[in-house]
Amino acid sequence: MPVYEHKLDHRLPEWNKLEKSKWTVLKETETEIFFNSHNEQWLHEKTYWAIKVENDDPLILGEDHRPRYVKKGKTFTNLIVAKFIQHREDHWHGYPVNTLTDAPPTAIFQMWEKSPGIKKKTIVKLNRAIK
Repeated sequence: MPVYEHKLDHRLPEWNKLEKSKWTVLKETETEIFFNSHNEQWLHEKTYWAIKVENDDPLILGEDHRPRYVKKGKTFTNLIVAKFIQHREDHWHGYPVNTLTDAPPTAIFQMWEKSPGIKKKTIVKLNRAIK
């Protein structure tokens, strides 16, 4: 069974808004999202990808405050996709990603399309955002 570890640099007070995304969900939810991606095998080239749907809508997992990726008039971009990487043997950590700069591969979108609860329009919207 993998071990999931929370990284402080993606949460307050350690988070640097000019360099990293920030988790806005509870640590327990972050862990749950990782294990769901692991159980669903949303794995591509040693990276797990995740999206969580609640009440038919993707859950906002975090925020990106890096100015070059925030729309004019806004202070941050909401993030609905997470990426999990292995940092040592069977030990993982993750962070919410901006799909404009760190997009899931096509194979992951195809897996999500087949997953119950994830609407096709969500996948289409994400795909459109990265093209």
